[in-house]
Amino acid sequence: MQARGFTLIELLVVVSILSATAVAAFSFAAEDRAQVRLDDTRNRLELLRRSILGLEGPAYGGEVRLSGYVADNGVLPENLLALTTRPPALAERDSVTPVFSTSFSGGTCIQTGTPAPVSWGSDATLIKGHAGSYLRGRAHNGQLRDGWGNQSLNDDEENFGWAVDSSGSQSLSITSLGADNTTGGSSPAEADQGMDIVASDWQLSLDGWSVTLRNHSSSPITTTTSFKAALLVFHNSTAGPQWLRYTTSGSNCSGNLAPGESCTLSFGPTSSCGTGNPANLVPMGRHLLVLLDGSSIHSSSAPSVAQVAFHPGADRPAAVLEVR
Repeated sequence: MQARGFTLIELLVVVSILSATAVAAFSFAAEDRAQVRLDDTRNRLELLRRSILGLEGPAYGGEVRLSGYVADNGVLPENLLALTTRPPALAERDSVTPVFSTSFSGGTCIQTGTPAPVSWGSDATLIKGHAGSYLRGRAHNGQLRDGWGNQSLNDDEENFGWAVDSSGSQSLSITSLGADNTTGGSSPAEADQGMDIVASDWQLSLDGWSVTLRNHSSSPITTTTSFKAALLVFHNSTAGPQWLRYTTSGSNCSGNLAPGESCTLSFGPTSSCGTGNPANLVPMGRHLLVLLDGSSIHSSSAPSVAQVAFHPGADRPAAVLEVR
């Protein structure tokens, strides 16, 4: 029995079916590749966020670990290159001793003059400064591009092809421009993907925060003007390492605190150092509290320093200054 050959029409039908199958397979493969790049971009955005704000969630014993660019430096990075390479003006991460001055710079809370070290041993020592790369080995040749490998004509060296807006010192916007590397887009692959870091993500207000002053010594402690508490905050920017100071404005303390007695020092809604920071906001991180007599360090306050840790989105820490 002889096999029947295909007619021309039958061959055309077979070819059409195979072509349609190939086109569909190619289309599905292209969609898969696009989804991989979208997912990769989303993961890289999350990595950038963690490198700036640190890890979120509990660590040992339920304590949230402070980490990331802001906790180390007290400011947002000016560009993404700062997450992989230390800018020359920034101090390297190390043990640092906070400093105190009675003068400020034009409403910015940055101390000026000739600040004196608060050198009272390990209680006053903080670990601060730029840690090198904050991307934990994910950067390739010092760069971290989006999932599309986009490049920029204007600031590629500083921002690795991402669209970055750091014009506001309180916020930062990082955006991937998608498959077409242009703003907007008519398809999911071409659509922009981004994330914003706003003030509440990395700063906390001091308004209403209180510090308890306790006299554990055997003698009264006195003040010539008023007891106050100063919060010293590390600020590592292109202007170089500096220290900011915020001071309490309220108190129920008298001028004489007897042995065993306590009183409360509180921060107000506006900063004590002018109009540059009207909301009295401080960055997440570990800072140092110091007891003052008016505008100077209290003569009996050598033991009266305390480290406090500020976590974004969490309650402000209970703070105690003790004189022993």
